[in-house]
Amino acid sequence: MSLMSKNTVLRVYVCDLANELYEIDNKSIPIGAGYVAAYCKKRFGDKVEVKIFRTFKKFWEAAKASAPDVAGFGSYDWNHNLTLKAAKEIKKLNPGCAVLFGGANAEIEPEANKIFLTDNPDIDFVIYGDGEYPFSNVIENIIGNSGKEDPIGAAKQIPVDGARALVDKVLIMGKPMDTVTNMDEIPSPYLTGLFEDLLKDNILVPIIQNIRGCPYECRYCVSGTQSGKIRQFPFERFKAEFEYLKKNAASRYLRLSDDNFGIVESDVKIAEYIRESFGKSNYPVVFKAYSAK
Repeated sequence: MSLMSKNTVLRVYVCDLANELYEIDNKSIPIGAGYVAAYCKKRFGDKVEVKIFRTFKKFWEAAKASAPDVAGFGSYDWNHNLTLKAAKEIKKLNPGCAVLFGGANAEIEPEANKIFLTDNPDIDFVIYGDGEYPFSNVIENIIGNSGKEDPIGAAKQIPVDGARALVDKVLIMGKPMDTVTNMDEIPSPYLTGLFEDLLKDNILVPIIQNIRGCPYECRYCVSGTQSGKIRQFPFERFKAEFEYLKKNAASRYLRLSDDNFGIVESDVKIAEYIRESFGKSNYPVVFKAYSAK
């Protein structure tokens, strides 16, 4: 039986899992999962309990203690098999858990989605492109159908832009993507406290995103297959996150996730701000960014 029928609060776990056989292989804060989680919390407030996980061990410990109603996974080349295994295990633990699959390994082609969902029946929805809107829209549909015997099955039958589901071998989907155009709508997972626990781990490097999107169409890069319009967070948002991390992050490293740092004039202001901070406080000790092509 789904936990949705028992709880008034929907338990949502958002995961970007790193392999940790010997040590964590992806030593960074999962910023993409953070944005999805922060927007979900903004949308639903006290109706949801949202947690973010970087490792399977932590995720599984939490799941066994309090199984999630919704589990979202970001899949990339480095964690794809782990993600599929985690999806299978959470369905065994709670068959009433809705499983959402996104990240760079989510494909845009409907036929590929159909094959993927057929081969992986433990996954209920595929999310493509910007995940914030479709992830929360799927949750809204699940909440709206919570009084039904099968709220996930009912939610699957509702087309959602940026999401795909398989119902009786038929792919249900809205428009291919639901792109975030106003970045102000996405709260900061740092400033809202969602990364508080992960920031205590000095192995995990904090990531700030200033610009989302890439104008190029390189086929070897996931950014080239998505919306080419670049969208920018306000400079004041960058400063607030930067100062928060300077004060609260155990790691003294900092990474910028932008695809092309230096592509817009305002990047100079960011570079100057970081250099000034280093001169005054020796933070960040290391700064990593991808330069413009």
